[in-house]
Amino acid sequence: MKSRLEKVYGKLPNQKVELQKIELGLVDDVLSAYEDIKSQSDDLYSIVRESAQTLDSVSKSASDIISNVENISGDVNRMKDAFSELGIPMPDEAIVAERQLEAYRNELSELSSRAEIASNGLFNMLG
Repeated sequence: MKSRLEKVYGKLPNQKVELQKIELGLVDDVLSAYEDIKSQSDDLYSIVRESAQTLDSVSKSASDIISNVENISGDVNRMKDAFSELGIPMPDEAIVAERQLEAYRNELSELSSRAEIASNGLFNMLG
């Protein structure tokens, strides 16, 4: 006949096995959650990186357009001088174009500046 101690010892290995199964299950759960979170985080950082690159591209494109506006401003001034010398009014379309070019220069300058600041902020955040 088994003593009480033997009966207790006989039950202990079963309890250890069950405890190990539970612990292994928890490890699997934690590792699975970690992989999911890592994947989702990596996806978000990729989006942030792409956004920063897009903002950088917007800033450069706006600067290029501003350069075009500045290049044409000499022609605008010569056009205004020519109409003034002739003593005739500029066509309405030319007046609108002159005003719009100046408005584009101002708006695109603001856009370029803000896009560059945002891009730099995102790139700095990424490290």
